[in-house]
Amino acid sequence: MPKNRNQIIELIRNLRAKAQNAASSESETIAASQAAARLLMQHDITEAELAQIGREGMKIGGFDEGRKLLHPILKRAWFGISKLTETKAWNDQGTLRFAGLESDVEMAVYLAEMIQSAGERSWKTYRQSCRRAHRLSYMLGFGTTISNRLKEMADQRNDARGTGTALVVQKAAMIDELLSETSTVLVPRRKTKTRVCTDDYKAGGNAGSKVNLGRPVGRQAGATARIA
Repeated sequence: MPKNRNQIIELIRNLRAKAQNAASSESETIAASQAAARLLMQHDITEAELAQIGREGMKIGGFDEGRKLLHPILKRAWFGISKLTETKAWNDQGTLRFAGLESDVEMAVYLAEMIQSAGERSWKTYRQSCRRAHRLSYMLGFGTTISNRLKEMADQRNDARGTGTALVVQKAAMIDELLSETSTVLVPRRKTKTRVCTDDYKAGGNAGSKVNLGRPVGRQAGATARIA
Protein backbone atom coordinates (compact mmCIF):
# COMPACT_ATOMS: atom_id res chain seq x y z
CA MET A 1 0.00 0.00 0.00
CA PRO A 2 1.39 3.47 -0.83
CA LYS A 3 3.02 5.19 2.12
CA ASN A 4 0.55 8.08 2.22
CA ARG A 5 -2.40 5.66 2.61
CA ASN A 6 -0.70 3.98 5.57
CA GLN A 7 -0.15 7.37 7.14
CA ILE A 8 -3.79 8.29 6.61
CA ILE A 9 -5.02 5.05 8.18
CA GLU A 10 -2.74 5.49 11.21
CA LEU A 11 -3.80 9.09 11.68
CA ILE A 12 -7.50 8.33 11.46
CA ARG A 13 -7.08 5.57 14.04
CA ASN A 14 -5.39 8.04 16.38
CA LEU A 15 -8.16 10.58 15.81
CA ARG A 16 -10.81 7.94 16.48
CA ALA A 17 -9.05 6.96 19.68
CA LYS A 18 -9.11 10.59 20.79
CA ALA A 19 -12.81 10.86 19.92
CA GLN A 20 -13.51 7.78 22.08
CA ASN A 21 -11.48 9.06 25.04
CA ALA A 22 -13.86 9.67 27.94
CA ALA A 23 -11.63 12.56 29.08
CA SER A 24 -12.16 14.45 25.82
CA SER A 25 -14.72 17.24 25.82
CA GLU A 26 -17.69 17.26 23.43
CA SER A 27 -16.01 19.88 21.23
CA GLU A 28 -12.74 17.92 21.15
CA THR A 29 -14.61 14.74 20.18
CA ILE A 30 -16.43 16.49 17.35
CA ALA A 31 -13.22 18.17 16.13
CA ALA A 32 -11.32 14.86 16.10
CA SER A 33 -14.14 13.09 14.26
CA GLN A 34 -14.42 15.80 11.62
CA ALA A 35 -10.66 15.85 11.11
CA ALA A 36 -10.69 12.10 10.46
CA ALA A 37 -13.49 12.45 7.91
CA ARG A 38 -11.80 15.40 6.20
CA LEU A 39 -8.52 13.55 5.92
CA LEU A 40 -9.95 10.56 4.08
CA MET A 41 -11.94 12.64 1.63
CA GLN A 42 -9.09 15.03 0.84
CA HIS A 43 -6.96 12.02 -0.07
CA ASP A 44 -9.61 10.12 -1.99
CA ILE A 45 -8.12 7.16 -3.84
CA THR A 46 -7.66 7.02 -7.62
CA GLU A 47 -8.32 4.04 -9.90
CA ALA A 48 -4.60 3.69 -10.58
CA GLU A 49 -3.80 3.65 -6.86
CA LEU A 50 -6.57 1.16 -6.21
CA ALA A 51 -5.05 -1.21 -8.77
CA GLN A 52 -1.65 -0.77 -7.12
CA ILE A 53 -3.02 -1.57 -3.65
CA GLY A 54 -4.75 -4.75 -4.78
CA ARG A 55 -5.99 -7.48 -2.44
CA GLU A 56 -3.45 -6.68 0.30
CA GLY A 57 -5.11 -3.34 0.93
CA MET A 58 -8.54 -4.88 1.55
CA LYS A 59 -9.94 -5.97 4.92
CA ILE A 60 -13.03 -6.95 6.88
CA GLY A 61 -13.66 -4.96 10.03
CA GLY A 62 -16.40 -4.93 12.65
CA PHE A 63 -18.10 -2.57 15.07
CA ASP A 64 -19.86 -3.36 18.35
CA GLU A 65 -18.26 -6.76 18.80
CA GLY A 66 -20.14 -8.89 21.31
CA ARG A 67 -23.63 -7.45 20.93
CA LYS A 68 -26.40 -10.01 20.48
CA LEU A 69 -28.58 -7.63 18.45
CA LEU A 70 -27.56 -4.84 16.11
CA HIS A 71 -28.18 -1.40 17.61
CA PRO A 72 -31.51 -0.02 16.25
CA ILE A 73 -29.85 3.12 14.89
CA LEU A 74 -27.40 1.04 12.86
CA LYS A 75 -30.20 -1.18 11.59
CA ARG A 76 -31.39 1.84 9.62
CA ALA A 77 -28.12 3.72 9.11
CA TRP A 78 -25.82 0.95 7.88
CA PHE A 79 -26.85 1.26 4.23
CA GLY A 80 -25.99 4.96 4.15
CA ILE A 81 -22.66 4.27 5.85
CA SER A 82 -21.91 1.54 3.33
CA LYS A 83 -22.76 3.73 0.34
CA LEU A 84 -20.75 6.72 1.51
CA THR A 85 -17.66 4.65 2.39
CA GLU A 86 -18.01 2.32 -0.62
CA THR A 87 -17.86 -0.76 1.58
CA LYS A 88 -20.13 -3.79 1.84
CA ALA A 89 -21.91 -4.02 5.19
CA TRP A 90 -23.83 -6.78 6.91
CA ASN A 91 -25.18 -7.75 10.31
CA ASP A 92 -23.16 -10.61 11.77
CA GLN A 93 -25.32 -11.66 14.75
CA GLY A 94 -25.21 -8.20 16.33
CA THR A 95 -21.81 -7.09 15.01
CA LEU A 96 -21.90 -4.65 12.10
CA ARG A 97 -19.20 -5.76 9.66
CA PHE A 98 -17.70 -3.88 6.73
CA ALA A 99 -15.59 -5.21 3.86
CA GLY A 100 -13.57 -2.97 1.60
CA LEU A 101 -10.43 -0.92 1.20
CA GLU A 102 -8.75 -0.64 4.60
CA SER A 103 -9.12 3.14 4.82
CA ASP A 104 -12.79 2.87 3.75
CA VAL A 105 -13.46 0.26 6.45
CA GLU A 106 -11.78 2.47 9.06
CA MET A 107 -14.04 5.32 7.93
CA ALA A 108 -17.14 3.10 8.08
CA VAL A 109 -16.34 1.98 11.64
CA TYR A 110 -15.73 5.60 12.65
CA LEU A 111 -19.11 6.63 11.24
CA ALA A 112 -20.88 3.77 13.02
CA GLU A 113 -19.26 4.78 16.30
CA MET A 114 -20.04 8.47 15.86
CA ILE A 115 -23.64 7.94 14.74
CA GLN A 116 -24.50 5.50 17.51
CA SER A 117 -22.94 7.73 20.18
CA ALA A 118 -24.68 10.83 18.84
CA GLY A 119 -28.00 9.01 18.86
CA GLU A 120 -27.56 7.83 22.44
CA ARG A 121 -26.66 11.35 23.61
CA SER A 122 -29.65 12.91 21.87
CA TRP A 123 -31.96 10.22 23.29
CA LYS A 124 -30.89 11.04 26.85
CA THR A 125 -31.73 14.69 26.28
CA TYR A 126 -35.08 13.87 24.68
CA ARG A 127 -35.95 11.34 27.38
CA GLN A 128 -35.62 14.01 30.06
CA SER A 129 -38.26 16.15 28.38
CA CYS A 130 -40.58 13.29 27.41
CA ARG A 131 -40.80 10.64 30.10
CA ARG A 132 -43.17 8.39 28.14
CA ALA A 133 -41.00 8.34 25.03
CA HIS A 134 -40.47 5.11 23.09
CA ARG A 135 -36.75 4.44 22.68
CA LEU A 136 -37.00 2.10 19.67
CA SER A 137 -39.17 4.51 17.69
CA TYR A 138 -36.78 7.37 18.41
CA MET A 139 -33.71 5.36 17.42
CA LEU A 140 -35.24 4.13 14.17
CA GLY A 141 -36.21 7.66 13.19
CA PHE A 142 -32.71 8.87 14.00
CA GLY A 143 -31.04 6.12 12.00
CA THR A 144 -33.30 6.53 8.97
CA THR A 145 -32.61 10.25 8.70
CA ILE A 146 -28.87 9.72 9.07
CA SER A 147 -28.89 7.04 6.37
CA ASN A 148 -30.73 9.31 3.94
CA ARG A 149 -28.26 12.13 4.58
CA LEU A 150 -25.27 9.85 4.03
CA LYS A 151 -26.72 8.55 0.77
CA GLU A 152 -27.22 12.11 -0.46
CA MET A 153 -23.63 12.95 0.49
CA ALA A 154 -22.39 9.90 -1.43
CA ASP A 155 -24.23 11.08 -4.54
CA GLN A 156 -22.69 14.55 -4.18
CA ARG A 157 -19.23 13.06 -3.72
CA ASN A 158 -19.56 10.89 -6.82
CA ASP A 159 -20.72 13.86 -8.88
CA ALA A 160 -17.68 15.82 -7.70
CA ARG A 161 -15.36 12.97 -8.67
CA GLY A 162 -16.51 12.81 -12.24
CA THR A 163 -15.26 9.20 -12.55
CA GLY A 164 -17.02 7.95 -9.45
CA THR A 165 -18.95 5.15 -11.13
CA ALA A 166 -15.88 3.35 -12.48
CA LEU A 167 -14.17 3.57 -9.10
CA VAL A 168 -17.22 2.19 -7.28
CA VAL A 169 -17.44 -0.74 -9.71
CA GLN A 170 -13.74 -1.51 -9.30
CA LYS A 171 -13.99 -1.45 -5.51
CA ALA A 172 -17.09 -3.65 -5.56
CA ALA A 173 -15.28 -6.27 -7.66
CA MET A 174 -12.35 -6.30 -5.22
CA ILE A 175 -14.73 -6.66 -2.27
CA ASP A 176 -16.46 -9.62 -3.92
CA GLU A 177 -13.07 -11.23 -4.43
CA LEU A 178 -12.20 -10.64 -0.77
CA LEU A 179 -15.45 -12.22 0.42
CA SER A 180 -14.92 -15.18 -1.86
CA GLU A 181 -11.35 -15.73 -0.66
CA THR A 182 -12.42 -15.57 3.00
CA SER A 183 -15.45 -17.83 2.36
CA THR A 184 -17.75 -15.12 3.70
CA VAL A 185 -21.37 -15.81 2.83
CA LEU A 186 -23.85 -12.97 3.25
CA VAL A 187 -27.40 -13.96 4.09
CA PRO A 188 -30.04 -11.65 2.59
CA ARG A 189 -31.81 -9.52 5.15
CA ARG A 190 -35.37 -10.41 5.99
CA LYS A 191 -37.80 -7.55 5.55
CA THR A 192 -39.65 -6.86 8.76
CA LYS A 193 -42.22 -4.27 9.75
CA THR A 194 -41.85 -2.49 13.05
CA ARG A 195 -44.67 -0.50 14.61
CA VAL A 196 -43.44 2.87 15.81
CA CYS A 197 -44.75 5.79 17.82
CA THR A 198 -45.04 8.54 15.22
CA ASP A 199 -44.13 11.42 17.54
CA ASP A 200 -40.99 9.74 18.87
CA TYR A 201 -39.98 8.56 15.39
CA LYS A 202 -40.24 12.13 14.09
CA ALA A 203 -38.33 13.44 17.10
CA GLY A 204 -35.51 10.98 16.39
CA GLY A 205 -35.50 12.02 12.74
CA ASN A 206 -35.28 15.66 13.72
CA ALA A 207 -32.32 14.91 15.99
CA GLY A 208 -30.64 12.97 13.16
CA SER A 209 -30.98 15.97 10.86
CA LYS A 210 -28.93 18.08 13.29
CA VAL A 211 -25.90 15.79 13.53
CA ASN A 212 -22.90 17.51 11.95
CA LEU A 213 -21.86 15.36 9.01
CA GLY A 214 -20.02 18.08 7.12
CA ARG A 215 -17.08 16.67 5.14
CA PRO A 216 -15.24 17.38 1.88
CA VAL A 217 -16.79 15.89 -1.24
CA GLY A 218 -14.09 16.79 -3.75
CA ARG A 219 -10.32 16.74 -3.95
CA GLN A 220 -9.88 20.44 -3.26
CA ALA A 221 -9.62 21.62 0.32
CA GLY A 222 -12.64 23.55 1.46
CA ALA A 223 -15.12 21.73 -0.77
CA THR A 224 -17.67 20.50 1.72
CA ALA A 225 -21.19 19.12 1.79
CA ARG A 226 -23.14 20.21 4.84
CA ILE A 227 -26.67 18.95 4.98
CA ALA A 228 -28.70 20.71 7.64
